[in-house]
Amino acid sequence: AGRRLYDATDASGHKWELKSVDITGSKKSFTTCSHLSQAVLARYKECRFAFSVYRRTVLQAIYIMESDHLAPYFNKWQIELQSKPYLNNPRIQLSYVQKFGYKVFDIETPNKFIWKDPVRVLSTNTSELPNNAWLI
Repeated sequence: AGRRLYDATDASGHKWELKSVDITGSKKSFTTCSHLSQAVLARYKECRFAFSVYRRTVLQAIYIMESDHLAPYFNKWQIELQSKPYLNNPRIQLSYVQKFGYKVFDIETPNKFIWKDPVRVLSTNTSELPNNAWLI
């Protein structure tokens, strides 16, 4: 019937789903769940997401997002689930994650991690940070 738990739980008790993509492949999107049902969608709406971007086995970037930022996908899937019991592995586009996610790791950045406390970024408006206080 599939996994019913989250991929990770952080020290503050936040639940996380972890997704990854190898950008050397032809599909530039993150897979979700082979049988995405109403129950899985409900779980997705209650957690945070970390999206890892690889070039083969080398980590290139990590983006984090609150589930609210994935509402366009969730709303679309909710409508599709009205006529079928599950969706077969719907995808989240890398370009969407790059546009709306918070990049917390970048291989091109000298220290790699962009934020000292990446999870705190989710609950802070970055424009309010004094002198980029959390930037490394």
